[in-house]
Amino acid sequence: MSENEAAPIADDAPLADSMLIDAEREARIHTCLDTLDETPREAIRTAFFEGRTYAELSERMDVPLGTMKSWIRRGLAKLRACMEPGE
Repeated sequence: MSENEAAPIADDAPLADSMLIDAEREARIHTCLDTLDETPREAIRTAFFEGRTYAELSERMDVPLGTMKSWIRRGLAKLRACMEPGE
């Protein structure tokens, strides 16, 4: 390669189709979250999008830790079932 030629630069940006798939998956997650009952929906959103622990959530909602874990576990199972057809 001569001094006047430009060397190719690797593009680390995600491909457009990958970005579209990610956007569709994110929209599907929010759609599926909206199908959950209010309590597990808010607990899951707070835990995963705000980074709160189960202990913090149980204290905030004034419920036993085991109850919070059950709500989130059952909510995640429903979320998973909702997401599977779109995967």
